[in-house]
Parts: sequence; structure tokens; C-alpha cells
Amino acid sequence: MIIHGGDRFPSAQPPLRPGQHIADYVYGEGGALQTSCIFMHAALGKQVLFSADLGVNQDTDFLLRLGEAGAQFVYLQEHLHEQDVNPRGDRISANRNLQAESLAWFNRVSAHWPKRARRGYFWVDATLRSARQGQRLKGLWFYLRGFHPQRGAVESVACLLRILGGGETPASVRRLRQATRRSKD
Repeated sequence: MIIHGGDRFPSAQPPLRPGQHIADYVYGEGGALQTSCIFMHAALGKQVLFSADLGVNQDTDFLLRLGEAGAQFVYLQEHLHEQDVNPRGDRISANRNLQAESLAWFNRVSAHWPKRARRGYFWVDATLRSARQGQRLKGLWFYLRGFHPQRGAVESVACLLRILGGGETPASVRRLRQATRRSKD
């Protein structure tokens, strides 16, 4: 469940296909995976561990390395987790100084990602970080770099509004996106 503003709503995740590359799910499909709701055997978690040297993209990096270690991901449609996405200054994702570190991480790890996931990184991650830094032109450049014709009109407009709004999507657009995702299910 997502909590934003006064709203609480289901996250309406796209289905995770068996064998789907985790980068394609996160960046190509727009699926959100939070490590706070991942269940795994403790031995695998102790084997892989978080990268202590990363200041950004830690969750995705961890999940990618779990996949490389042989983890099989299964998505449950049950709501097992509530995530408060209201803006807060102490969030790593809100740190305006991490754009370069995020891009360096992307360049280090994405060579074997599906093309759609590589494009999606710019759409999902780089545009938002640029918008939060007040760099709207850079955000628009990343938007164009990550644009894919299969993205729907609602998602395209929502991304543009997020860039123009400094990283925040208007509540009415969030609700429309959720309704659009639910209607596809």
C-alpha cells in the first residue's frame, strides 16, 4: 500500500514474469521493489549483503546481485507492506547531490540489462533526480533518452509533470495512474 498526502492506495504493481530480469521489472515495467518486503533465506542474504559503499540505488543493486546469486523472484499480489512516500528531506532518494553517483552506478552495472531496462533507468530514476535538483532541462533530456513508445499516455504525462513539478507528481495524476494500472489487471 502507498501512503501519499492524505491518500492511501494499492500500489497496483505490474506482474513479475517468471525469469524476468529484475532490472527489466524495475526500470522497464516500472515495478517498485522495496527490500523492506522481500522474504528470503537468511543464508542468501548473508551471502549477498548490501553494498556499503553505495550512497544511492542500494535496493535495486541488492536485488540485482540476489538475482545473479541465483535467487528466483516471485511477486505476491497481497498487500504485505505500507510505504509512506510523502516527501521527506532525510530520504536518500531526496538527496539532491546523488545524481552523478546514480549515473556512475548505472554505467557500472547495466551493460547486461535488457535495452528497455536501460532506457527505463533514465525514465524512472534520472528524470526524477534531475527534477528534484531543479534541473528541469536535464530532466527533459533524460525523459527523451528514456522515452519508449509502449509507455502509455498517462505515464508519459505523469513523468513530464513530475519533471516540471520538481519531482512530485500531482495527486490527481497519481490517482489516474493507479486507476489505469488497475484497469489493465
